[in-house]
Amino acid sequence: MVVSFDPAAIGLATLAEVHLRTHSATRARSPRGKYRSAIYVFEVGQRIEAEKAIAQFAAETDKAVHTLVLPFKGFKASDERYQNYYRTDPSRPFCQRYIDPKLDFIRKHFSEIALPR
Repeated sequence: MVVSFDPAAIGLATLAEVHLRTHSATRARSPRGKYRSAIYVFEVGQRIEAEKAIAQFAAETDKAVHTLVLPFKGFKASDERYQNYYRTDPSRPFCQRYIDPKLDFIRKHFSEIALPR
């Protein structure tokens, strides 16, 4: 998914932190080698901001971070059956086991920006 955002409302550093804290940023490999933790950027300033967020996360956790910062060069959407996966049926075991805890974490630690006002 490509995330667009208003930097006046939420900064890239905050989005990067959410990503780093809710995905396997410190794991070198993903299941079956199909996925990687990455932040795709559109401009040099974003690269610097994302790399700074990754370095800060690594220092705080005292772990190696395997999240890459890469230039955005295109996007290939997942198969349609995986799109809006959680929204279409949050009661699926995968959703309950993996997605719900991430959403709970975001609500707990980023409620001031994650909850509608």
